[in-house]
Amino acid sequence: MKSAATISLPISIRDVTKTYGRTAALDTVSLEIASGEFITLLGPSGSGKTTLLMVLAGFIRPDSGEVRFGERDVSLVPPHKRDVGMVFQNYALFPHMTVAGNLAYPLKLRGVSRADIEDRVHRALDMVQLAGLGERQVDQLSGRMNLPVQVRDGAAYLGDQHIELGEPPRHTAPSQFLVLRPEKLKVVDGTGGAGLNGLNVFAGEVKELVYQGESSLLYVSLANGQPIALRHPAGSAERSLPPPGAPITLGLAPGDTIIVPSDEA
Repeated sequence: MKSAATISLPISIRDVTKTYGRTAALDTVSLEIASGEFITLLGPSGSGKTTLLMVLAGFIRPDSGEVRFGERDVSLVPPHKRDVGMVFQNYALFPHMTVAGNLAYPLKLRGVSRADIEDRVHRALDMVQLAGLGERQVDQLSGRMNLPVQVRDGAAYLGDQHIELGEPPRHTAPSQFLVLRPEKLKVVDGTGGAGLNGLNVFAGEVKELVYQGESSLLYVSLANGQPIALRHPAGSAERSLPPPGAPITLGLAPGDTIIVPSDEA
């Protein structure tokens, strides 16, 4: 028999409206989600997807309308009393906890048994191919952004492209990974290759642009199909970001170009 804590409640969103000045982020939105149903919100940037999720979690209070979990009206209930989980797009982990500790924490708050917590954490790590890495600190994970490179005679190559490094490779393994951080990449001119203004550059096509308040996240598909991401600060003096479907070239300084063997990626 399932406990009440493990049963997913139906969610009812009724005529929810949220405005910012003259902009209506949500305009009388209504949605019924059945118990156990999996829902995906699709829409262009600025269509209100994140605002609606924030309303559901309780981080944003709607101007009007109603949100119900089962028969309970939670429209005015604070986030910590809603008993829901939310995974943010930005970095939101406890740095003093291990990877497994971060996964276990919300279960501990809900009084789940130790044996059940261990089982759920192991299954979650297996699901995202992080089995065996639960005891690492969160800053010891590379962060879901690695490109396979080849190391020959102390030099690194991405396909046929020579990659300039800030320092020689620490390992001699022929197959390694180039670790990319979204905040280290920048939009540059050019069509790819090496040596543009001293940067390693990568040509690709813009797939999606996600506005996140203090910054924008630009998803790019490289010529070989490899996906990478660029974080662009809001109000940056650099060039404006190209729209989805447009060609783009990204630059990475040699000092930020780090390669690691596969067992560290």
